[in-house]
Amino acid sequence: IQFYKKEENSFKKIKNTKNLRAEYALQTKQAVDSLSQELESLTNQSENITDSINNATSVAEQSAASVEAISTAVDEQIVAISNIATSAEKLNNLSYEMTEMIQQYSVKQETE
Repeated sequence: IQFYKKEENSFKKIKNTKNLRAEYALQTKQAVDSLSQELESLTNQSENITDSINNATSVAEQSAASVEAISTAVDEQIVAISNIATSAEKLNNLSYEMTEMIQQYSVKQETE
């Protein structure tokens, strides 16, 4: 009878060990599944951040291009205003010269 009890205890120990292994395997699988979900979440967040950075970069590039276009337009306007000022100065000089020329001539009135 003792032999059978020893065998029965050994069998119970083996069964308990198998149950523990199965429980550990189940816990390990659950932990791996949980880690996998967290990793997938992090990957999605990383993709969202990358998309946001790309969008911000695109906006910054568009803004830079707009600023460059405005700068070019301002430079062109400065040149145009400078040309107008030069032309106005030349016109003023011509007007002065014409006034001097007109003053050299006198108009005589004829009397009847």
